[in-house]
Amino acid sequence: MPFIGDTPLQAGFSFCRREAPFRLTVSMLGGGGYFGIVLSPKEIAVLDAALEFGAAVSMNFGVASGSLSVMAGIYFRLELTGGPGSARNKVKLVGYLRARGEVDVLGIVSASIELYLELGYEDGYAVGRASLTISIEIGFFETSVTIRCEKRFAGSGAAFALAGGTAAPGIAPPTFSDLMSRTWTR
Repeated sequence: MPFIGDTPLQAGFSFCRREAPFRLTVSMLGGGGYFGIVLSPKEIAVLDAALEFGAAVSMNFGVASGSLSVMAGIYFRLELTGGPGSARNKVKLVGYLRARGEVDVLGIVSASIELYLELGYEDGYAVGRASLTISIEIGFFETSVTIRCEKRFAGSGAAFALAGGTAAPGIAPPTFSDLMSRTWTR
């Protein structure tokens, strides 16, 4: 807890973490998430939360076992690093879909595959990301391959100029509602 310098005194609270969210499952339907907040004496410094829902099923045949799951969720992060109205403040809002399958044979050979898709709003852009991860483990040998791609969709103003358009002077980057209303009304 720093008492001197540019960083003010801050205190944080979290219910679970992004790496280890809470889970609630009934039969094959379930969900989970986490919530975290960091407070300074004047304001909320960071607000970080996610909720997801979906279905999961697992099977065990004695010598082999496996599981499949499909989850969809919403992730939100707000960082107020420069005070109210500052350009250094960051907002991230993401909707995502995660599909995962895994199989294990006699505890010797196992394989998993995960497809992760997300569409969100980040720093004046609508951003889509996808990743495909394949992991194989045979005895003590383990390898994993991940393929990623990203697509940024330009808005107006500064975000549009960075994507190759011409920006109108004095226009701020679009808000999340600006991007969504323009996209759905066309």
